[in-house]
Amino acid sequence: MTKLIFFICLSLASLSQAAEVRKVLKNKVNIIIGDDIGHSWEVGEKICVQNKKGQSYCGEIAKVMSQGALCKMRTPVVGISTGDEVNLEVASESLDSSLEAEKSDLGDGKLDPTKEESPNEQDQKKPRKKRKFAFGFDGGLVLSNVSSNVSTDTKGRKAVRFGLIFDIPLGLGLVSLEPGLAFVQKGYETQTVAYGFNYFEIPFLLKIRMIAGRFTPIIFLGPYSSFLVSAKTNSIAGEQNVKGSYKTADFGATGGMGCEFRVAPKMDFGFRVVYSQSLADINKVAGTEKLKHRGIQTLLYVAFQ
Repeated sequence: MTKLIFFICLSLASLSQAAEVRKVLKNKVNIIIGDDIGHSWEVGEKICVQNKKGQSYCGEIAKVMSQGALCKMRTPVVGISTGDEVNLEVASESLDSSLEAEKSDLGDGKLDPTKEESPNEQDQKKPRKKRKFAFGFDGGLVLSNVSSNVSTDTKGRKAVRFGLIFDIPLGLGLVSLEPGLAFVQKGYETQTVAYGFNYFEIPFLLKIRMIAGRFTPIIFLGPYSSFLVSAKTNSIAGEQNVKGSYKTADFGATGGMGCEFRVAPKMDFGFRVVYSQSLADINKVAGTEKLKHRGIQTLLYVAFQ
């Protein structure tokens, strides 16, 4: 199932990779562009627009608007229309000088504004991805069980999880740290007794976005620690509090994959499938059966920059 989710996310990611031209003003020098996915526009940033014939024109952000930006191009754009691709770029000094010379020549009537940029100029453009600190909320369903050193027949317990997440960029647009705090239900069932555990859990994940775009697949992994809030059993004899029989602290590893997409300029929505495995025996009494939590979580989340 996770492979299918990953394939769907990868397919969706190819649908939108950059901002688009929304309007070309009458003077052919100013254009209005939409939002670039995964990036907040800033005044002075350099952009390039490519028309359907492959011709490129460069300029910079003059004004940031609620749903996009106003750009002032270095030369009048020819052949640019609504829907043409817009990309961030970092140009070298030599390219800046070349473009300034091109602008001067155009003013003297020596240069055709439809002139296509040379391959050397195009090679100097390097995409720049930038993300900001974000926070959000996640929640979903948990199918929990245990692994045991005793051959017992256990069934999974259906439960829930909800919590806070934080996204901390590491200087690279596609890599970030994601600590969090969540309330997680765990447990298992035998033929006669149902065991239920409630934990506060602190995951600390390394999160990698596979590509940049409106839709992007993600993978993540890392450790977690958790603290027992309550532990109860339910059987024909009724409900009993058994918290004293289990360790207060637990730790383990977690990881998974999913996808996320930008639904607003500063808001992401995501879906993920998470597998977690405890690395410690949760039984407090030595010599008894050794139990370790394990489970699969199916989660939705929303994050705000």
